[in-house]
Amino acid sequence: MKVLIVDDEPLARDELHYLIQENDEVTEIIEADGILEEEEQVRNSHPDMVFLDIKLADGNGMALAEKIKALDDRPQIVFATAYDSYALAAFAADAVDYILKLFSAERVNEAIERVARRKTATRRANSAAIRASQNPRISIQNDDRTIVLQKKRILYVQAQ
Repeated sequence: MKVLIVDDEPLARDELHYLIQENDEVTEIIEADGILEEEEQVRNSHPDMVFLDIKLADGNGMALAEKIKALDDRPQIVFATAYDSYALAAFAADAVDYILKLFSAERVNEAIERVARRKTATRRANSAAIRASQNPRISIQNDDRTIVLQKKRILYVQAQ
């Protein structure tokens, strides 16, 4: 999993980098010190996960999370911040987790595992949807019978 750390404090980025690199799920770690660099990294590197601070020197992490939320192939967001008062807003922005500075290895690993589980579930759901759409037949229950139809022969469907 490719992870992006967005924090304007070099010491916080270093601490997170150190804790993240110990996790076997992580294959690559990228860093950004603000919103402009984050937007470039998301566009070019396509990270799976972003550890995002709330208050950045060049803007607000919450506003950035809303922009990320609107992307088609968006990374999963974990807020990593010193501010506990934004937790509700963070989950409204579809954050996977919210961890507070000073970081512990246990909380960082827990957040990574949550993202990994969510990505696995999404991949499985997408695979099932693709397989279902490729099947040329559809089965319909009618009382105690099952009717199998060719999809290409269906003109319209109406439910009563």
